[in-house]
Amino acid sequence: MKKLTLLFALLLLCTWTLDSFAQKVNVTFKVNMKVQAKKKYFNPATDVVTVPGGFNNWLNTPPANTDKQLTGPGTDSIYTKTIQVDANKTYEYKYNIGLGWDGKDELGGQPNRSVVVGATDLVLTVVWFNNEAMPTGANANVTFKADMRLPLKQRDLLKTPTPGKVYAAGDFNGWNTTATELTDADGDSIYTKTEVIKSAQLINYKFLYGNKTGGTNWENDPNKTAWIVDGNQDVARFYNNVNPNVTLRDGTINFDVDLSVMQQVGLYLPAVDSVRIRSNFNGWGDSDPTKSYLNQNPISPNSYFLNVPFSLYEVNSDLFYKFRLQVKNQTGPLGGDAGYERPFSTGGGNRSIKYLGQNNQNITPKPYFNDIYPAFIIPAGVKVTANFRIDMTAATTRTDPKFNPATDTVFIFNGQAAWAAKMGWKEGQDRGIKLTREGTTNFYSGSLQITGPAFNGFVYAYEFGKPAPGGMIKETTGFSNWAWRVRFIPQPYAKAFTQPYTVITDTWTDLEIKTGQYETLPRGLTSDVQDLDLGIPATFTLEQNYPNPFNPSTTIKFSIPSNELVSLKIYNVLGQEVATLLNKDMKAGSYSVDFNASKLSSGVYIYNIRAGNFNVAKKMLLMK
Repeated sequence: MKKLTLLFALLLLCTWTLDSFAQKVNVTFKVNMKVQAKKKYFNPATDVVTVPGGFNNWLNTPPANTDKQLTGPGTDSIYTKTIQVDANKTYEYKYNIGLGWDGKDELGGQPNRSVVVGATDLVLTVVWFNNEAMPTGANANVTFKADMRLPLKQRDLLKTPTPGKVYAAGDFNGWNTTATELTDADGDSIYTKTEVIKSAQLINYKFLYGNKTGGTNWENDPNKTAWIVDGNQDVARFYNNVNPNVTLRDGTINFDVDLSVMQQVGLYLPAVDSVRIRSNFNGWGDSDPTKSYLNQNPISPNSYFLNVPFSLYEVNSDLFYKFRLQVKNQTGPLGGDAGYERPFSTGGGNRSIKYLGQNNQNITPKPYFNDIYPAFIIPAGVKVTANFRIDMTAATTRTDPKFNPATDTVFIFNGQAAWAAKMGWKEGQDRGIKLTREGTTNFYSGSLQITGPAFNGFVYAYEFGKPAPGGMIKETTGFSNWAWRVRFIPQPYAKAFTQPYTVITDTWTDLEIKTGQYETLPRGLTSDVQDLDLGIPATFTLEQNYPNPFNPSTTIKFSIPSNELVSLKIYNVLGQEVATLLNKDMKAGSYSVDFNASKLSSGVYIYNIRAGNFNVAKKMLLMK
């Protein structure tokens, strides 16, 4: 029996040993990412390519997903990876953008790739990611098809008695607003036009139409895109990408903006300047004054308002808008399109509100122009300094032209006309602040001194200059939210600034969205209080915060009928104080306090007000 047991153990050992030393071979994978890069679906400067499959546990661990990453690109946009696998087996695999399943794997809905591995090393033929080969660049027939049922249903685009015209405008026709007219020959409300456009390019475009009032309505930002392939293709979709089978309802929105800070810093003169609103509901123009010109509030002269009626508008749709100054001095820094705001809260992008289809829908909280709060004001004669710093390493490996620390110079260029005006610049002006290289590193830094009256807050991007005859290479910016960085000097309280201060080190990026490189309020300043100018109230009140739930900001309103020491504090559910919003003597009146909870985690919080004998608490919910 002992001999049998020993023999069995030896057989197991031999089996394990043979399996442990199974034959291995090298398989080299190659994928061409050029098409995906040109489509802007893949960014070689920031994205990675992986090859998950049956030979490496797909995108599960172990091994680490970083071990599945291909190297590249060379000048040919080809990424490669050699992996050791068991010989004489068949494996399924695919290529993927990223280190996880982020919805950017190839061959969606199609079979995986397959490789038969023999007894010798194998170098696979280069394939195109998603099997999308590069078009030839020849002329292609592109038929635009705009489904216009929604604006027809809204009765803003008419077929009779005077038909409204529909167009496509984009870089393919120089953004000419009348060159490419789409027509509805068969009466199905789908307007079409075929254009000859060279293939192998990503075009930017929008649909637009003449509305019932004689104005022009454009689709919302951002621009729509289409990758042009060889032969014939259709570019077909709903206008604004909105299915026409939606709920439509009449309603009114009361738009409101506070210009007190712009007046205090000398950038708005009520006697000669005016303010307007631009949005998709007025074609981003002011041809219809009833939907674009704001009125000064006679009770609160710093506030400007406009009640905009909507007819058969889509309920729960997002309305995008911005306020725009129309200054008398049109040759100055706020003249022309420089009058548009670039709000801190959106990284320079558009504001938005969800249309509810209600009468007298309000914007809450009421915004300040550019989101410049009174607490941000730098008083007259006060000087503050901000030191900027950037790591340019990513720019040294970008697609040509690359950054060369030995010969190139780094600058900041501003993205907000109000800031530019206070510095004596113009919006987008090159070489606003020249930065200095720190020794032989890829870090660059420079200082900016601001003298009041001005304000705290910087909207900007970076650029580098090549020696003559080279030009300026800018980071990508645009109309998207957070296409610009937003930074602040920290403030321990209103109109006080931490000095000296170096902003958080930025990193060069060729992406439009500056993820992780922006702030929503000066650090240390969790709130800002606004007098609502409603007269002296009859009773003490504390309203429910709005919005609620919120992320990360909300507004708390309260009223005090007499002069009081007011304390407004935030507590977690354990009763621990997490923020003090107010603790000061205040005059009788009604107030709103904007609270930013960006540093807090999701959960229920309690806000408590104490004013004289008034002591009330309410709950609010932060959902990140």
